[in-house]
Amino acid sequence: SEIASSAHSPGDYAIFFRMNALSRNLERALRQKGVPFALVRGLEFFSRKEIKDLLAYFQLIYNPDDTVSFERVVNLPVRGIGKVTVDRIKVFSDTYGISRFAAAKRAAEIPDLSVRTRGAVLQFTAMIERLAAAVPGADMEVLLTLLLQETRYLEMFDSNTEEDKQRVANVQELLSEVRE
Repeated sequence: SEIASSAHSPGDYAIFFRMNALSRNLERALRQKGVPFALVRGLEFFSRKEIKDLLAYFQLIYNPDDTVSFERVVNLPVRGIGKVTVDRIKVFSDTYGISRFAAAKRAAEIPDLSVRTRGAVLQFTAMIERLAAAVPGADMEVLLTLLLQETRYLEMFDSNTEEDKQRVANVQELLSEVRE
């Protein structure tokens, strides 16, 4: 608000930071104060891949008919459900006029899926249903923690690369966000 009442414009200011995970707090503060901003050489917190992945999981848990979320997370982390399998689920879904998730629950009926692939698809749908069953009465922090445990999402990151360390830090920031 000091910026808004001064003779300076927001373009006269810059905020530098080294850890991308810290941007969430800065973004929130600037939005709350109505200060326009642009993030340079980075993505806004909720536009980062790992955050969008976890939000897609939540979307699917709350709405199993969400096709976009289903297709984003069905093989994330990799669980042996590739593009060909997703295409077969899609054809089955379109044929019977049901959601991708509902079709995946009927994996045993989908032609040309191997026993191993059917098992992977059914394990995925069972996991989503377990997470959905935990929703009533649970707060977001508990749900996110459970989601991270069930999906083993963080295990796909290599702790030796800077990019993956940053992704893990972003997930930890998301945990802080839901805790607050």
